[in-house]
Amino acid sequence: MGTLCAYVPDGILLNGFEFHQNCALVVDPSSRVIDVCDVEKLDPAIVQQFCAGQLFTAAPVLAHAHLESFDAPRDTFSRESFAQWVESLLEWRKSKERLSPEESAAESRHQLAGNGCGLVATHVSEPGAEGDVSPDFPEVFAFNELFVPQGDFPDFPDFPYRGVALHAPYSVSDKIARQVFEKYAADNIVSIHLGEHDEERQFLESGTGRLAQLFLRRGLNIKDTYYPSPVDWLDAVGGLTSSTLAVHCGNLRADELRRLDHAGVDIVFCPGTHKYFDRPQPAFAEVSGLLPALGCDSLASNQRLDPLYELRCAREIIPEISSQMWWQSLTVRGAEVLRRPDLGSLAQGKWGRVLSFETSEFGSASSAEQVCDILCSADGLSRKLITLNSTGD
Repeated sequence: MGTLCAYVPDGILLNGFEFHQNCALVVDPSSRVIDVCDVEKLDPAIVQQFCAGQLFTAAPVLAHAHLESFDAPRDTFSRESFAQWVESLLEWRKSKERLSPEESAAESRHQLAGNGCGLVATHVSEPGAEGDVSPDFPEVFAFNELFVPQGDFPDFPDFPYRGVALHAPYSVSDKIARQVFEKYAADNIVSIHLGEHDEERQFLESGTGRLAQLFLRRGLNIKDTYYPSPVDWLDAVGGLTSSTLAVHCGNLRADELRRLDHAGVDIVFCPGTHKYFDRPQPAFAEVSGLLPALGCDSLASNQRLDPLYELRCAREIIPEISSQMWWQSLTVRGAEVLRRPDLGSLAQGKWGRVLSFETSEFGSASSAEQVCDILCSADGLSRKLITLNSTGD
């Protein structure tokens, strides 16, 4: 039978606005934080573990990824247009030399774990691309991704994973989108790439542009109903609800983002991919109270799978949002949008899933603002994922 254990690091960043020194995290045998208190006030009967030279934060949560394409030659892919990038990706996927989805997922998880990701949500577009089910970090929230540009489901299939994802408005028929939202919106999360680029908007507005031309070349249907914006499409198919997780959204105007926010739609921004495509600054900072969660997409459109890289890119792309709020985005918001109230901070009642840093890399930082500024700017910070009061900590 386990016992209570009090962990005493040099500093504890409970969340983006609370930083404590000379404090202990008291964790029960199930790895839950039951108290955060001054060291002097600790019950002497509680086992103490001193973690000198360490600074604890909550483990980051990445709310969107694709674990396949680990070995994609992204630097050779054309980025003149999104459609050209898609063609490059599809051509590469024909290669017999590429890693299998299972191998790619394993490598992706390994890189994510090494870079400090505690939980990652992934769209599974190829069988095996969710990674094996294991207790290893990061924990995986898998969404079955549907790419079905035409038709509907006469008999709705049973999916093996908890979540369902629609690839994008242009790549899923309106009938199927309605079926998915009708079936899953009440008690689940439906994730979808939305409002990512101009080509998506042109496809929906008029059925024209490079993306539409790509579909026609490949014998795929384009829509027979046009929509003024991706948000109008989402509304038309029943997805303007609090069950929807809208990924990217960097091409949406402030008024469109407000519609999503007012409807309770959660947003995930993938800064590394946004930077890879050299896209214009998103309008998130123009919408009061809107804070997206963060994702990392895949190595087909990103330089690395690393939550702190996403954090730095987010701060670089939208400096109007403070470093403290971006840290909230990577932790608290990530947990919120994935419906994980046990994660996101180190407050009482949370799971003791910790990212441990070396205190020496934070200099004389003594406030949450100073710690978050370093997290949002410093490259190469040493870090390690730990579950407190477990057999492996």
